[in-house]
Amino acid sequence: MHGQRDLALRELRSEIQRGWRGNYDIGLIYGWLGMNDEAFAWLEKDMQARIESVIWLKVDPVADPLRSDPRFHGLLKRLGFAS
Repeated sequence: MHGQRDLALRELRSEIQRGWRGNYDIGLIYGWLGMNDEAFAWLEKDMQARIESVIWLKVDPVADPLRSDPRFHGLLKRLGFAS
């Protein structure tokens, strides 16, 4: 499994360099890889830039691995999706 994660990270970094993925996608992929610090850093970029992709964060099932992290609720709150 560790080899698969390394392969996924290499592929992701390659796609980032080529500009093939948006910040939202990158954040969610990092979340699935269990790299929450990186995930939230990328999601924060879209939030700060007011990129519309973050509007899906509350309902996107791909965000499920991040939901238990307190930063997820904080991000939703700052987006106006939580109290």
